[in-house]
Amino acid sequence: MKKVPNRQARRPTEPPQQLPSLIFVESSPPRSEQLEEQEEEEKEPEEELEEELEEEEEDPEEQPEDEPEDEPEDEPEDKPKEEEEELPINFINRWKAVYGREALPGAVSLKYNTTNLFYHLIKRWRDSIIAKCLPRILTVNRLEAAASYKKQLKTNYFRYEIGKCCDLYKVTKLLKDLYKQNPTKLLYLDLTLYMIKEKP
Repeated sequence: MKKVPNRQARRPTEPPQQLPSLIFVESSPPRSEQLEEQEEEEKEPEEELEEELEEEEEDPEEQPEDEPEDEPEDEPEDKPKEEEEELPINFINRWKAVYGREALPGAVSLKYNTTNLFYHLIKRWRDSIIAKCLPRILTVNRLEAAASYKKQLKTNYFRYEIGKCCDLYKVTKLLKDLYKQNPTKLLYLDLTLYMIKEKP
């Protein structure tokens, strides 16, 4: 008998491994290019806003129509404020009473302004003069006011007869006018009470 040679069992050969095929992928743009694109995208909305603002400024028709109407409404509101802020005019007030050529006691010289001189103060002073003249019984003939500024000639004094409150208001208004004409000069208001003997 022939000896059969021992042959080692051969393992089935594995098929050769195929290398994976290469896939070409387009590379992304460099970082610098991406930044430029982002900057351009950000600039676009900013430029649009600027253009819109410029158009609004250039087009007067697009502005609200209420603005010109508001301006005249503010003017009357400012006028009362100016009147309220008007400062009082100071002056020297000299009061005296005379009976014929006789100067009666009770003459005073006080500092007043156009806001604190009242008619009832003059009436109280008049009554005190009559009381000081007792036992002589005197009565008022007239009360004369003379407005002037310092070193003005007596012939140029502005004279008013005061019989009621509205007359005193006219005198204070005259003092305001004198102040506007001569703002640096001191003003005077002389009140002269002319007395006569009361008839029995």
